[in-house]
Parts: sequence; structure tokens; C-alpha cells
Amino acid sequence: MAETKVIYHLDEEETPYLVKVPVPAQEIRLRDFKAALGRGHAKYFFKAMDQDFGVVKEEISDDNAKLPCFNGRVVSWLVPPESAQPDPAPPTSDLRPEPSPVHHQCLHPLQSGPAV
Repeated sequence: MAETKVIYHLDEEETPYLVKVPVPAQEIRLRDFKAALGRGHAKYFFKAMDQDFGVVKEEISDDNAKLPCFNGRVVSWLVPPESAQPDPAPPTSDLRPEPSPVHHQCLHPLQSGPAV
């Protein structure tokens, strides 16, 4: 059975954790990751590729959302809800139009894509 390695970081800990989820990388969803962790409330951020900014940490909260992956693995940061306060809104002069949506796909070493 195919599985996906999910690397996740907790708070300020230097060493990340690894969990293997028994779902193919192209199909893994937030609900699969949450079920494997068995953790309570947290905000989930994932390494993702944005067309305008390059590699970013994207918050995903929809349990049915597919997770972005690189080289067959997912990289995540779990943040307790109380410490995940949003930054104050930027001045309106700094606002930019919404970037085009990113379509998540699993990038493999032989495909063109970002270096990890």
C-alpha cells in the first residue's frame, strides 16, 4: 500500500517529527494527516508553491483539502490556535490583488519544479 511521509514541526522545536500516512501522496488530505496525528486543536500550515511568491507556508483548514507535497512528502507546521494570531492588516496601499489559485500536485525529483 502506498504511503506518504509527513514531516511536521511543533512550536519552536528544532527537530521535526515524521509520521507515515497510509494514503498515496497525490491523494492525501488534511483529514488523513489529522487522523494519523490524533492531536487536538491546532492551525496547520504546509509548504506550498505560490506562483507569485515561490515557496510559502500555506494555512489549510478544510479537512477535505488535498495537501501540497514535494518529492513525495508533505512538510507541515502545527501552531497552537492561541499563538497563531494574524498579523495586523497592511495599509491599503500595500494590498495586492488575490494571486491566482495554486493547484496542488505532488512534484517528483524528475519533474520540473522547485528545489527542496
